[in-house]
Amino acid sequence: MSKRTLYYWSGLYREQIKEGALYPQLKKSITINILDFIYLENTDFHSVYHMCEDTNKDVKLEDIEVHFLELPKFRELDRNHKSSLHNWLLFIDGWSEEEKSMAKKEDPIFELADEALDYVTSNKEVQYYHEQFQKRLLDIESNLYSAKQEVKIETAKKMLAKGYNIADICEITGLREKDFH
Repeated sequence: MSKRTLYYWSGLYREQIKEGALYPQLKKSITINILDFIYLENTDFHSVYHMCEDTNKDVKLEDIEVHFLELPKFRELDRNHKSSLHNWLLFIDGWSEEEKSMAKKEDPIFELADEALDYVTSNKEVQYYHEQFQKRLLDIESNLYSAKQEVKIETAKKMLAKGYNIADICEITGLREKDFH
């Protein structure tokens, strides 16, 4: 995840400058990762990273900022409206009618966001592209699963040839005994 994040951050940063442009034209790039799984070992749902000098943490390369928002940790919090960030995460995570109403009172941007969401979810063309995207993701996941299974089977064959028993092979590869019949 960290390599993926830095790869995307570097693309955002690099794309700002075109041939013949000057480095001072580069602006700060911020990457925001909204995760539906726990990635970091801390307890905070929102972690922010900057590149700092090793011995003097106050000295930073200002153009680098990376945020991780971990929804499972956020879901553990009291669902009150402490900040705009909380409201956005409630919006992303699926808020209740009461939470939606409170957020709209606090900031009119949530009225616009809710209208945009209604438009997107009712637009047939957008739904079609979303379904195509979901199918593509499922195809990728299915292909990855198949490839992993092939690797496991090849490994199991090599282990059998070296005299490993089936129970040990199953424990090591994650295959089931019925996969050998």
